[in-house]
Amino acid sequence: MKKSIFIFILLLLFSISGFSQCWQSISSGENHSIGIKTNGSLWSWGSNGFGSLGTGVPNSYTPLQIGTDRDWKFISAGLLQNLAIKNDGSLWGWGYNGKGQLGDGTNVNRTSPIRIGSDSDWEFVSTTGSGHSAGIKTDGTLWTWGENIVGTLGNGNNTNTNAPGKVGTETDWKEVYTGNTYTIALKTDGTIWTWGNNNDGQLGVGNSVSSSNKPLKVGTANNWVKISGGWGQGYAINTAGQLWAWGYNGLGSLGDGTKITRFTPIRIGTDSDWEAISSFEYHCIGIKTNGKIWTWGFNFYGQLGDSTKLDKTIPTLIKGNNWKIISAGRSHSAAINNLGDLWDWGSNINGQLGNGTSGNTFIAPVTIACPTTVGIFSNSVKNDKIIYPNPTQNSFKIRNIDTPKSLKIMNIQGILLDEINSNLDGEISISNFPSGIYFILIEDQENHLYSTKLIKQ
Repeated sequence: MKKSIFIFILLLLFSISGFSQCWQSISSGENHSIGIKTNGSLWSWGSNGFGSLGTGVPNSYTPLQIGTDRDWKFISAGLLQNLAIKNDGSLWGWGYNGKGQLGDGTNVNRTSPIRIGSDSDWEFVSTTGSGHSAGIKTDGTLWTWGENIVGTLGNGNNTNTNAPGKVGTETDWKEVYTGNTYTIALKTDGTIWTWGNNNDGQLGVGNSVSSSNKPLKVGTANNWVKISGGWGQGYAINTAGQLWAWGYNGLGSLGDGTKITRFTPIRIGTDSDWEAISSFEYHCIGIKTNGKIWTWGFNFYGQLGDSTKLDKTIPTLIKGNNWKIISAGRSHSAAINNLGDLWDWGSNINGQLGNGTSGNTFIAPVTIACPTTVGIFSNSVKNDKIIYPNPTQNSFKIRNIDTPKSLKIMNIQGILLDEINSNLDGEISISNFPSGIYFILIEDQENHLYSTKLIKQ
């Protein structure tokens, strides 16, 4: 029996080059994370369930680059799906699509990014809920798609759709976030609107309605500047820097010092220096204008980062300074500081922290090295005898694999250069590649993975 089966680790391909100083943005999902480096390249790590990593390889405990493009601008990670916008305004999605949440007109899961429609005017997108997504275009119009339980899409009906559909006729939408079965959105006039399920008060409009399939205005205030949505709660910051929250509070998710569910917004503390907020399930992260991070809510996995696993009902300061970007996942969290360093904390059962390990938790932030090479593959068997000749000049053939299904060629930086899904029983040409070292990953019909190093002379 091969001792390396299901545990092969390509440690020789992974190098830690000090601290990161290379990250532009981060988005945390359920058991995976995605990020954009300052050079515009797109990376992912953690669980690859339903293709959520977009790399075509199994789970990865370190960041792996998705494709070779360097023009990514905006990202949103969900439970098992992701959406991203490029500099040209095009929208892309990958991962789980069983409820049409990718918006490509199908319910087919995607293991690599696929373009959503042909429009090139997307500005903002969110897929942090379990089954639906929402986006805003440059003209200020709002679009939703996916599961439409209890009016989650806000289009006036309860019918699912697997392609983006316009919500109303307004052209003044600014931000939108998808919760579990509800949606929260901010307009340019400073008003907040919600729709979908209201069982836990997540709509913020009182308890007179159980749900709404059309947007409802939250209160009368028109001075809101930032919003975020959790599993069943909403958060907002106004022009005065005050933080407000509403909805489910059984785990202290609102941060008001209680565990009482709130059906209308309640102010959190007395501070007036809040700058940004992020929530996914039952915990929340906030940044103040001084660059410090505060966390509160559910903490079973250490996702608050305060060196404990105790739930917190009020905002709690965690270590570090000069934070710039925050992202709350389902059971883990991430932040980027002003230097571009990436830090993660919380559950790491599937390697979603990206620090090269899995199966444990980190109750305080840990830094993630800037990825420059291929990371760690699980479920892979190293086999130096699967290709010949090696070294080679122009081509090679596969051997010792009866039914190869796909083959990937990556350079030493871990960038995918080519993927072949047919005619694998013949010669595979690499004549257009320069001399150097490459890495070959082959999958057979039974989904077994084999990897080896190839030298081109």
